[in-house]
Amino acid sequence: MLLKNKKNHILSYSLSDFIIYFLILALFLLFFKTLFFNVLGADFRGFNLIVFFAIVICIFSLSIIRNDFRIKIEKEYFFLFLGISIISILSSFGNISKSVFLLSYYKTFLIFLFSFFAFQINLGFKNLYILIFASFLILSFFLILSLFEALLLSGTIDYYETVIKYVFIGKADVGSVSIILVSLSLFLFRECKLKNVKYAFLLISFFATGFTAAMGLRRSSIAILFIWFLFFFIFSKNRIKLLFYLIPVIFIGLIVLSNSTLLYRFSNLGVYLDPEYADSIARTLLLIKSFEIANDFWPLGSGFGSFASEYAFINYSKLYYDYDLYFVRGLEPYAGRYNGISSFLLDTHWPHIIAELGFLGFLIYMIMFFYFPFKSVFISSEKFKKLSLSFLLLSMFFGVFIDSLGGTTIEQTNFAFFIGLVGIYIYKTLKNID
Repeated sequence: MLLKNKKNHILSYSLSDFIIYFLILALFLLFFKTLFFNVLGADFRGFNLIVFFAIVICIFSLSIIRNDFRIKIEKEYFFLFLGISIISILSSFGNISKSVFLLSYYKTFLIFLFSFFAFQINLGFKNLYILIFASFLILSFFLILSLFEALLLSGTIDYYETVIKYVFIGKADVGSVSIILVSLSLFLFRECKLKNVKYAFLLISFFATGFTAAMGLRRSSIAILFIWFLFFFIFSKNRIKLLFYLIPVIFIGLIVLSNSTLLYRFSNLGVYLDPEYADSIARTLLLIKSFEIANDFWPLGSGFGSFASEYAFINYSKLYYDYDLYFVRGLEPYAGRYNGISSFLLDTHWPHIIAELGFLGFLIYMIMFFYFPFKSVFISSEKFKKLSLSFLLLSMFFGVFIDSLGGTTIEQTNFAFFIGLVGIYIYKTLKNID
């Protein structure tokens, strides 16, 4: 019996190490899949789903080997998840097929699904640091590679002129990657004891900040500014350090002001008829109409696949006609279906949450999204490691939230991996620090 328990113990730790390396591999594949598929000339649409299920199988395999196979999640979070799931079922019932409902459910709640499965096992402090450092290396390499591609293919990094098609699916992903990378870099800068190495982390955070600003990515730049302010707000002890942490803020401000295109956009946000800025118009109208739809379909919303979501794009939703959006540039029935015709139907996250889940579902979604970051504030103390982990969790979630106000970052598997899975492991480690 003792020998059997010893074997299970050894197997459990071996599998723990395997899961860490598998998560790192999964993260690498999720971020570099576009590059791989471009090189191979392939288009594997089910890849993200396969990676997701592979992660889930690994997590539950470890639970079974540890003889700890039971559903573990905080009670309040579980009931919130149950409530929003019931709302999605009731609002979508009879409107779409089961397969469409399941795929919509998966994409809409992907971050919460990652959080749920991440809660089933403990990685431990050491393994979490390995995952964070590996993530830092992957994202740093990813961002540097995209910079070289932009300069080689177009000779510029201005958003409207540059070409980044082999590394990223969309150029706006540069900003989303930079948000996560700045959070990781500043965390590692605080945690690292080696002087020469720790300033390398700071250098990478400057690089990500400057690259995002120089590209003219407004939302991502604002999100990164918030992360820097959060950083010096939490850790600054005196004015000299405060000024030091403000260097990147001044740096990004100078770049923004020197970029005439970006400055023009900031000073002319009311120019709705200019086709050059049609993306801003479409996103604004989608958000306005989503509140109207939530009000008209009170209290459960219009259901999955009806507005500003993937299925509503594939099968052009009648709501676009009902709410006079079918003639707006980028929201037309043919938008995105022919070469040279841009589509903004899937350019933003929150309108589809508000419209499809209603005001009640939207409220629950927001509570679930910020549930663990806010709880980390109450767990945190003056203890060094707790403050650092709390900063990392808050900066990642709030940064991605700001970026999602005009994008779909939250529903992309690679970013949902970070804020859903890695974020929960940070929270669980934070709770276990004495």
